[in-house]
Amino acid sequence: TRQPLSLRQDGRLTTPSVQRLSSSLPAADRPAFHAAAQWVWSFLLQLGLTTVTQQEGRSTPAAERFLALPATRRMEQLQTAWIAQPQPDAWLTPLLVLAAGRKLRQAAR
Repeated sequence: TRQPLSLRQDGRLTTPSVQRLSSSLPAADRPAFHAAAQWVWSFLLQLGLTTVTQQEGRSTPAAERFLALPATRRMEQLQTAWIAQPQPDAWLTPLLVLAAGRKLRQAAR
């Protein structure tokens, strides 16, 4: 069975949890992973793919169904949910503005 991830009081991943998740990555990639891990954890909670009980994070049955989907379908679902977030992460906003600008230019033609 998968071990649960330990969480802080505020629901964020603890440092040991992030380290455990990143342990298979090359050392040079770990700082970027650590920076993204909290956002990804929150995103997975919003999607219902993870859950929190007694300061432990676990995958849900929905996560198992999600992982059984073809990779292209998983990517589509993640992209749709990511773009639809009420508070997108900092580096998504410029991409949305760029895409909106392209749509406006196409509509003006």
